[in-house]
Amino acid sequence: MVFGKPVENVRSCLSSRPPLVVFVFCIGMITVAFISFAYYIRFNEIRDPNVYLDWNTYLNNLSKINFCSKWGNEISSRAEVESYNISIPMMTLVSMTQQFPAMTRMFSVMNGTHLGLGDGFSLKNISVSFQPTVDLHKICGGEYPCTKVVPACVTIVGPVGSFPNQRYPLTCNATHSGKGGQLISFLDQPHNCSLLLNTLHKEDEKLYFMVSMDQKTVVHSHLMLSSYFFIIVIFTMILYGMLKGGVKR
Repeated sequence: MVFGKPVENVRSCLSSRPPLVVFVFCIGMITVAFISFAYYIRFNEIRDPNVYLDWNTYLNNLSKINFCSKWGNEISSRAEVESYNISIPMMTLVSMTQQFPAMTRMFSVMNGTHLGLGDGFSLKNISVSFQPTVDLHKICGGEYPCTKVVPACVTIVGPVGSFPNQRYPLTCNATHSGKGGQLISFLDQPHNCSLLLNTLHKEDEKLYFMVSMDQKTVVHSHLMLSSYFFIIVIFTMILYGMLKGGVKR
């Protein structure tokens, strides 16, 4: 038969050249993986691994900070920090062990390391103020200790360049009038706090910085070209087996 000799040669090659068979099999698996990755990247949103700080990461770092007040010392105005600010609606977990004076906002100043900032911003002052949208004393009903999850407008103020510059979260309108309480920020768990506040953040896929379509096209093209090369290698090995066969003894 016409195909008898080539088929016999391939069988002989498979049985007498195991290293070559394993090599071709591995290249085949790599080819399948490359093609799969290429089409996945082409038709799906991919988070950019080169962006080390997006708003999800930034707000997650903020949620790891414990804001503590020993008695809610009143302040008349915010500390002066550099120019840029953003107000974000967030849920906050507030724990109070005793009744506080009436406050419309709470305020803290920290350095950039608390928020995972680098590149010259780690030692810069970042201020965070919390303006609850409900009366904390009313929701506690005069019973202490009291722990509640309450919505708040959180305003972050810091140097220009200290915020992620892509895909901004929703904003809210904050006012800075009225009495405020000074908070101290801790990365570890503080003790003997009259008031303890933490922000709660659920990751939002819309805040991730995604790879652009142009970048995805380039990656897709590179993976497909590599796959074509591997396919040519596989067919070359098959053709070699059909022509040469196995090792003759």
